[in-house]
Amino acid sequence: MLLRNGEDQQYIIKDTERRKLLRPLSQEEEKTLLSMNATPALMAVLHEPATLASAETAAAYAARMQQQKEQALKDEQLAAQAAAQAAANARLQLLKQQQQPQQPNGAVTGNQGQQPQAQPTPTPNPLGDVLGRVLGGKKKASPTPTPQR
Repeated sequence: MLLRNGEDQQYIIKDTERRKLLRPLSQEEEKTLLSMNATPALMAVLHEPATLASAETAAAYAARMQQQKEQALKDEQLAAQAAAQAAANARLQLLKQQQQPQQPNGAVTGNQGQQPQAQPTPTPNPLGDVLGRVLGGKKKASPTPTPQR
C-alpha cells in the first residue's frame, strides 16, 4: 500500500526492517510490487531472512488479530441485539397505545397527547357558605338562637 500511494522507497525499506514481514512474499506479491516500480533495493530487503519476523512474533500477531476479529464480531452482535430490542420495545409501546380504550370522539382516554381541559372554577357564594355551615358542612356554626315568646 505504501508503494501504491507513492511513499518514498527508502522509508518503506526502513519501516519494513523495523516492523518485519510475517511471511515471505509470494511470487504474485513480488510481481505486483515490480509492476508498481519497486526498486531492486526494496526487493532485496524484502527477500532478506532478517526482514522476516520470528515464528513466535508472527504467531502472537496472528493470535492478536484473531482476538480483535472475534471482539469485533461480538460487538457487532451486541449492537444488533440492542437494535432488535429497541425495535421490539417500540412495537410494544405502539401496541399498548393502540389497545387503550377510545372515547366516543376517538380520543384516547387518559392524558397522553392531550391538552388538559379547562374546568370551570366555582365562584364563592356567601349564602351557600352560610347554608353549608348551618346544614352540617365542613365548618360547624354555633346554633342559631330561637326567639323566645
